Amino acid sequence: MANSNSGDCFVLKNGRSVRSAIIFGRNSLAPEGEVHEVVYFPGTSGSTSVTCDGGASIDCGDRFGVILSRPVGLWGGESGGNEKDVVVGLSWSEDEPSEGGLKATDIVRLALERSPTAEDAINEITSLTNSYTSESTRFSFVLCDRHQVWFLSIAGKHWAAELMSSDFQRIPSTCLNVRTEITKSSDNLKDNLKDAGIWNGTDDFNFAKLFCSNYEEPNWPDPQPEDGPQFGTRDMMAKLREADADNVVRSSHVSHIDKESIAAHWFTATPFPQQSVFKPFVFAPNPKISPLTQIVEGETLTLLQKLHGQRNWEKVGDLLKSLEETCYEELNSFLIKHPEANSELDELMKDCVEAEVKFYR
Repeated sequence: MANSNSGDCFVLKNGRSVRSAIIFGRNSLAPEGEVHEVVYFPGTSGSTSVTCDGGASIDCGDRFGVILSRPVGLWGGESGGNEKDVVVGLSWSEDEPSEGGLKATDIVRLALERSPTAEDAINEITSLTNSYTSESTRFSFVLCDRHQVWFLSIAGKHWAAELMSSDFQRIPSTCLNVRTEITKSSDNLKDNLKDAGIWNGTDDFNFAKLFCSNYEEPNWPDPQPEDGPQFGTRDMMAKLREADADNVVRSSHVSHIDKESIAAHWFTATPFPQQSVFKPFVFAPNPKISPLTQIVEGETLTLLQKLHGQRNWEKVGDLLKSLEETCYEELNSFLIKHPEANSELDELMKDCVEAEVKFYR
């Protein structure tokens, strides 16, 4: 078996976050040279059929608008959000289907397009994997909405989901993410695994350990979030930068899901978060993202990544940090005053990307 898409995910909620928001962060881990893009798909109505990257043809009805971070060339995505403030992130996958099935990235997009809540996304994902994956497939996802965070692990036709109870958690990129705390699961999970000889029926039942040779505990690296409602979007950005000590991250994503306001999604769309700018996106009435974050036919890099690769960080680093801080402060101030997005935010991400590019030219 070979690893496919994976990403270190971090999530924080309740009393540790500003305004009791749910804050999600993900670093995409991929081979050197893999190019990532950020793409937006508006919501649609009516029926259509799509052919996914795994080869499966899926009938789709009405679809929510979605924003995705993904490797270039894919139909699906590794992480993203939808207009209902649902966020889905892929943390680990192994033994992807070669044809006639669904890849984990296909499932991320399908779940976002179809799901008004995180728990609905679990139902969508488990229904899809039951029909379109093999017994050897291993997928792990993190699913968030305004009220809940779920972890979902899939091993063939078996699955287990955990409703997050802790205030913060890191989800490793090396194995399944549901262990002993199982909130809901496929029917007769323990009995079926015992009958299949996968679990002996006497050892502690740890779903991830049963299926993963590279089991890893979900430890949040120091420093841990302080007590009280202090952790915010900028802190999650800092954590993702800190976690990329070896410069292996190909793109990064942060989502701030607020109960009192609309969600804000931040993407670097470039590798190495320590020398990248997080750009904001919200589901405004007619959102537009910059074409600079998307690959042009015949090219091997997005224009943003091409210019980012030529950066002189010593010269422009402080200016780009100031740009990110300004984007954050202005958006945060706007969302506090306006709980619903309006047309002023339609070109938010486009404007921030184009401002970043000016420093590279």
